[in-house]
Amino acid sequence: SSSCFFFLEKLTDEGGMTTPLEERLEEAHSRLDEQTEMMEQQNSRILELEDMVSALVNCLRILEGRVSEATTKDVPVYGTCFGYLLKKSSGISGGKWKRRWCKLSEGMLLYWKTVSASTDPNNDKGEVHLQGYKLHSNDDETDLTIRLVGPHVKKYEFHAESREDKDRWVAAIEEELSRCNDNEIGAPTTKKESKPASPKLERSFSISSQREACVPSCSKDFVSNANLSGWLMRFVPVLGWIRYFAVLDGSIVYVYESKDNKSGGASLHLNGSTLSNIFKEDSLNIIKITTPSGAVHTIGFPDEDESKKWFNAIDSVILENEPGDTDA
Repeated sequence: SSSCFFFLEKLTDEGGMTTPLEERLEEAHSRLDEQTEMMEQQNSRILELEDMVSALVNCLRILEGRVSEATTKDVPVYGTCFGYLLKKSSGISGGKWKRRWCKLSEGMLLYWKTVSASTDPNNDKGEVHLQGYKLHSNDDETDLTIRLVGPHVKKYEFHAESREDKDRWVAAIEEELSRCNDNEIGAPTTKKESKPASPKLERSFSISSQREACVPSCSKDFVSNANLSGWLMRFVPVLGWIRYFAVLDGSIVYVYESKDNKSGGASLHLNGSTLSNIFKEDSLNIIKITTPSGAVHTIGFPDEDESKKWFNAIDSVILENEPGDTDA
């Protein structure tokens, strides 16, 4: 046919390939190379995600031991803030940015090469003891760098992967620095004048060390004299529901890893907070506590009667401490 004859004419030009066909082949090769490169990058990212998932699964397996009340083995809290950041290394040429898995916990910023490396205590890790450091962060929307400047002009630079991620880290580091300055975490214990607690710390759960007087050890005397005590589930981002022993004393809820915990825990100050109604989710009776700063803390109870008992106790404390009219 005429169409077939036209196609054969295009294929051959004085015994060889035509220029348009060569260009199309080159274009096809170029596209193939691009697709191959994209697939390699995606494969690398998939492997990295698999590595993260594997590490988090290992963490969850370790934390499963808390589900049984008979289990009293201490498991370390995973930290107040964690995730990947780019860290600027020191070097003659100005240093390079290297991706590191970071964790903020008890006055220290720790970092490892990968998230899986952080699950093994024998692996090498970097440590930044935050005592004495100052945080420098530009408000520019495009600047995602977090700078920590310490004594003797020692400086660390970290780069977040997004603006939201940077804001999250800046807020967490500021709170940790405030805690360090108020309580001197990691410093030798010396007698000093008491300082009023930072309002920001009073309104949020904060992991505390034994040096901090605001979180007492979970002794029998302390529990017996408290308003209310018992086991509850607390929702932790990424890790999910984790079982804690809780004590309501005055206007503060203290949570501990175990009933006989002697190394401090976390505290939630209820002053000015609001309480949600009890609702069912994940087979739990859930209560949400919203602090004046807007932070939401979620606790749950398998038993409905237990949830009502805690709801009434917390609600009573919040109403008791509500600001009201006072005589001049």
